[in-house]
Amino acid sequence: MGIYTKMKTFVAVIQENSFNQAAIKLGTSAAEISRRVSSLEAELKAKLINRTTRKLTLTSLGEAYFEDCKKVINDIDAANQRILFQQQEPSGVLVVHYISSDDVLPIVSEFTRQYPKVVLKLYKVESMPDFEKKEIDVMVGLSEDAPIPENCVRKKISKTRYVLCASPDYLAQAKAIKKPKDLSHHLYITHLGRVALEHMLPFKNDLTIHVTPSIYMNDSEELVKAALAHLGLIWVHDYRVREQLKNNELVEVLADYALPPLNRYLVYRYEQHLESKIRVFLDLYNDHG
Repeated sequence: MGIYTKMKTFVAVIQENSFNQAAIKLGTSAAEISRRVSSLEAELKAKLINRTTRKLTLTSLGEAYFEDCKKVINDIDAANQRILFQQQEPSGVLVVHYISSDDVLPIVSEFTRQYPKVVLKLYKVESMPDFEKKEIDVMVGLSEDAPIPENCVRKKISKTRYVLCASPDYLAQAKAIKKPKDLSHHLYITHLGRVALEHMLPFKNDLTIHVTPSIYMNDSEELVKAALAHLGLIWVHDYRVREQLKNNELVEVLADYALPPLNRYLVYRYEQHLESKIRVFLDLYNDHG
């Protein structure tokens, strides 16, 4: 009989405070439980339990050994559980919240091909959702200036930076913007979620400029549409306006004053044993890193 079985039996006896109850828990006889404990003591050449007709007590050596056994058993069980999780074919529903489709669609394409038994639920959001109140497996695209819950882990996937931009038509009919202070003469469109920044625009070297928004909107893509409609300046992540800047539909202003890039992350709840559907989704991001 292996040492692991003997250790597990010893722990069960102490936790149940009874040879009979330990036998019921482990599915064997009280005589077998007693034999295992005696064999363990003989192997260790140490008395672990003081037995009387009324109660069981640990010796001083037994107390220390009991704590060590619990740790060993937990570690072995955790290792076995990890193997079981890794061998399971991913299945079920994977709930992914994301900010930009650029972050998820290339991964989703490969994921659905490799793991056809997993059904994906994709939710486009504007900010960090509540992991405690909502069913969420992974959040993709959060920037480093956004806080995450204490029970979550974040993994870097890319970089982003904020871009201040407007349409060429708007800039052609408005006062030239050469320095941040020139923004006071311009129309500015902001996001309703920017409570702390709604009247301030930050630039490098800790410079901030007060602006008075002319329009508030609750969707970043709508901000871009408003800028394309020549309604004013917007301050958004570069992935929101990458194509528009490339096609000269929008023009960046004050690039020399722009803040440095930020890291972007995916976020997931910390678990000792990640479900296989979550683990393989994260692995794809590792492969694309």
